[in-house]
Amino acid sequence: MGSSPAELKAAYALCTDEYHAAGAAIVEGSLRCTGRFDAEAPQRIVALPAFAIDRAEVTVAAYRICARQGTCDGTPLVEARRVLRGDGYPIEAVTWDEAAAFCHWRGGRLPTEAEWEKAARGPLGRAWPWGDRWEGNRANHGRRQRLSDDGADAGLDASDGHEAASAGGAFPGGASAYGVLDMAGNVWEWTDSPFAHEPATPSFPGGLVPGGQIAPGERVLRGGSYSSPPSDLRAARRMPLAPTERHAAVGFRCAYDAR
Repeated sequence: MGSSPAELKAAYALCTDEYHAAGAAIVEGSLRCTGRFDAEAPQRIVALPAFAIDRAEVTVAAYRICARQGTCDGTPLVEARRVLRGDGYPIEAVTWDEAAAFCHWRGGRLPTEAEWEKAARGPLGRAWPWGDRWEGNRANHGRRQRLSDDGADAGLDASDGHEAASAGGAFPGGASAYGVLDMAGNVWEWTDSPFAHEPATPSFPGGLVPGGQIAPGERVLRGGSYSSPPSDLRAARRMPLAPTERHAAVGFRCAYDAR
């Protein structure tokens, strides 16, 4: 789990190349990429009990059933209607609490980030679910762009056939070694794990709780989204988000204890 010094160096190089391709100055790209991936270190071995995980991200249709039964908050469905997402698309703009409530309703839970990364990287620890080389036709991704006035540095890219979200399973060639789909791109995915920049330490069975100072309430997002460039779609990439935040391109999948 996590990235070795060599993998961090490769991620930094890929990130700077992305900014250079977007027309940014070398110095600008270097400043934006320095330290960007440090929270992936150190690389370590993690022992996990057996678990199951959804093959695909939770869809609009599945979430709607939970909302109609009164268990799930219907607010994300409003966002889905606003952007004309169909039933087979991943539900977006879901808070951590809403994602956790759905998984509990389904008889599961949100995966720990250790479980998520295991499902994405497979037994060989691949950089991306399909392998160690970036292949743009295997994921719904975005691209780096020069910094805009609002500070955005990533944007949409229709070169993969989808400008925004794609229906679940649209990229079967991007499946992980375990057959799990869309673990690179499409929508960021909530995990159950708290986020911290400090090195992780073994804690609860089934995963890791980062050591050091944990930012109040922040949880780990994994996988990148349809607006994320390749360096942010690597299976070791981790991002923080407060559980109350609601953002487009943030969804989830559920995990289950072995029976």
